[in-house]
Amino acid sequence: MNKGMLLAVTLLIAGALTMSAFAADIKATVSGKVSVQNNIASIQVKEAKDDAGKAIADLAGKTLKVVGAKSADVVKLNGKDVEAKGTVKNNNTEIEVTEVKEKPATTQK
Repeated sequence: MNKGMLLAVTLLIAGALTMSAFAADIKATVSGKVSVQNNIASIQVKEAKDDAGKAIADLAGKTLKVVGAKSADVVKLNGKDVEAKGTVKNNNTEIEVTEVKEKPATTQK
C-alpha cells in the first residue's frame, strides 16, 4: 500500500470516529429540578428514559437547557421537580420539551 492510500484510509477512519462522537437527537422523558436564570429554563436531570423505557445513564446528573415552544411553560415551574418529554439535542446539552408536568412531592417515612 502506498503512502497516499494509507493516508486516505487513516483520514477515513478518523472522520468516522469523529462523527460517531456526536450524539444523535434522542426522544426522552427526563425527571429533574427546574432552574431559571435570565428567563432561560434548564432541568437538572435526576433520571432519563428513552421511548422504550430504557434508562439513559449518560443524561443523569447533566443540566439540559430547555428550548422550543414549551420553554415558557417550563419557566413557570422554577424550583419544582418535573417530568418532561421531548427531544434531547445538541450533543445532549438541550431538550426541546413537548410536554411537561410537575411531579408530586414524595413524602418521607
